[in-house]
Parts: sequence; C-alpha cells; structure tokens
Amino acid sequence: MPSVMRERKKSLVMKALENPEYSWRTARGIAEETGLDAQTVQDIIQALGKEIVQSKVPSEDGEELFTTSARLKPLVIGALKNPKYDWRTVLGIATETRLAVQTVKEVLTASRDQVIKAKHRSEAGEDLYSVRSR
Repeated sequence: MPSVMRERKKSLVMKALENPEYSWRTARGIAEETGLDAQTVQDIIQALGKEIVQSKVPSEDGEELFTTSARLKPLVIGALKNPKYDWRTVLGIATETRLAVQTVKEVLTASRDQVIKAKHRSEAGEDLYSVRSR
C-alpha cells in the first residue's frame, strides 16, 4: 500500500480510537466507523505498536478492545474521581479501567502531580490512591 494511503488509513484508525464516545474500541467497531476492513484495522493496530493499548478484559462479545496510550492517564484519573470511592486500590482502578495492574501502577507513578498516595493502607494491606483535588 502506498505510504500516503497507509498514513491516511492509520489516521482514520487513530481518529476512531480517539472518538470521545468510547473509552475502548473493538477492531470491528473501528472498521465500521472508518469503512476499512477488519483485517486492515488489525494490521494498523499492530503497526502502531506502543501507541495502542489492548484491554486485559475483552468486550461482552469476547472481542479484543483497544485504546490509545494517550488515553491511559485520563482513564486512571477518571477512575480515581469516581464519586463512589474516596480512595482506590490499584486492582480496583485496573478492574474499572480494564487496564493491566502494571499499567495502572505506571500511570499512577507518572501522575504524581494529580495523584496522592494514602498514608494508610486498605484492610487487605494494599496501597490506596486518590486525586489531589476532587
């Protein structure tokens, strides 16, 4: 595929992944939105490498879910701002966001300007986190 066409298709896939209506997208959903076939979408997702993150939890239909790495911090901060909780464990954040525990830890570490770690721990001995301002 010529490089101009490849870049255009890559741009379409990224735009679909960044669609604010969705946090996570299936390849099928991206294909429907972009008009590309599902295999092309899969190939582009593979080629994008670290720009794309795959959910550790599939969709309700069992399909793989994808988002951009740029959306990781907003996902984690959004989970920390969930009004149901004052403090969150890494596992709780990972479960809500569909991210790997290690990915959540990395985002929390990189977000020290927005995230605070509690001086106390959960009843199970886990570290607790919240946002600096609610």
